[in-house]
Amino acid sequence: MKKSLIIISLFFFILACSDQEETISIPETIRIQETVIVEVTKVVETEKFFFLSPTYIPEATWTPTPTPCPAATWTPTPTPTPLPPGDLGYEKTSIITSYNFTFFGEQITLGIPIDKSPIVDHDQDGDITDDITTSDDNNFKILSVTQRRNAQSEIVLLCLTPINTPVEITFWTTRK
Repeated sequence: MKKSLIIISLFFFILACSDQEETISIPETIRIQETVIVEVTKVVETEKFFFLSPTYIPEATWTPTPTPCPAATWTPTPTPTPLPPGDLGYEKTSIITSYNFTFFGEQITLGIPIDKSPIVDHDQDGDITDDITTSDDNNFKILSVTQRRNAQSEIVLLCLTPINTPVEITFWTTRK
């Protein structure tokens, strides 16, 4: 600190030898509380007054560094294997029932197992019943198909004549 004051005093002394008033900038670390009068040793008729106004240096501020976030990674979407032309992802399946039809024009409702549901319209003509065939289309007719969401499908089968024979019902369902 003493060295700094000596250097500053020497600086003022050198400036005092000139004929003009000079403004001096001093670092903020030196605080001046009074007006300083410097006497010149050189023979001069007048005294020179120096009014010192410190130049403020802004204090250092801390700017937080943003926390880096991991870069987004790209995961390729698998390309589905295309179906062959005309294939809608349906497969043909069948069930067999052994019901003894004892009356003329008797109807039964058959529940299709969950693993073979739902029944689909594979030719997409708006009629599911035309896609369902029986082992004897001359004696059995499909009256209706009921689709239940998240449950088994049901087929209403009409037998034209009394008969005691197993009936195979073939239809289309989604490929599992």
